[in-house]
Amino acid sequence: MALARRVAAKLSIPFYVIDAQDIFLHKIVIFFINGYAHGITPNPCLACNQLIRWDFLLKHATALGAELFATGHYARVSYQIKISLDYFRQKIKQKINPTFYIS
Repeated sequence: MALARRVAAKLSIPFYVIDAQDIFLHKIVIFFINGYAHGITPNPCLACNQLIRWDFLLKHATALGAELFATGHYARVSYQIKISLDYFRQKIKQKINPTFYIS
C-alpha cells in the first residue's frame, strides 16, 4: 500500500483506502466455505466482482466524487532503471471471456 500511496503522490491524485474486510468476510469467504460444505464448488471471483467490486467499492468511489474507476486487478508493474517511480502499464492484451464479468 505504501507504493500505491507514493505513486498517487507522484501523479498528484488522491489516494483512499476503503476497508472492505467485513463485507468480504461475510459475502465472499463465508459464501465460499458454505458452498464447499454443501458439496459445490463456488466461484468467489464472480461473487466478489458483483458484490464487492461493482457494488460496494464503486458506490464508495462515486461517493468520493470519482469519475473513473480502476481496481488494478490486471495492473502490471514494470521497473525503470533510470527513474525511481514504478510505471503501471496496461495489461498485455489477453483473451478474457467477458461473460465472466456479466452479473
